[in-house]
Amino acid sequence: MLQKLFTKNKKIIQHILQKEQIDINERDKFGRHILQELVVEGEHDTAKLLIENVASINSVDKHHRNIIFDAMSYRDKNFVMF
Repeated sequence: MLQKLFTKNKKIIQHILQKEQIDINERDKFGRHILQELVVEGEHDTAKLLIENVASINSVDKHHRNIIFDAMSYRDKNFVMF
């Protein structure tokens, strides 16, 4: 549920980041975290916001894929350069 919120509204994300009880690195049933979903959906501004605050850029899903793999898989060279 958090993943859908994160891809839609930057103000909501900023509010959630202020709440310490929220685990931004929470994983879904596939072992993917919110940052990975943002990369796949091309939400660079929101991904950057998470990276600058608390999101783990080294995390991998249950298939050992990280955010760079995701960006390259979707031919998103702009995120890779980020």
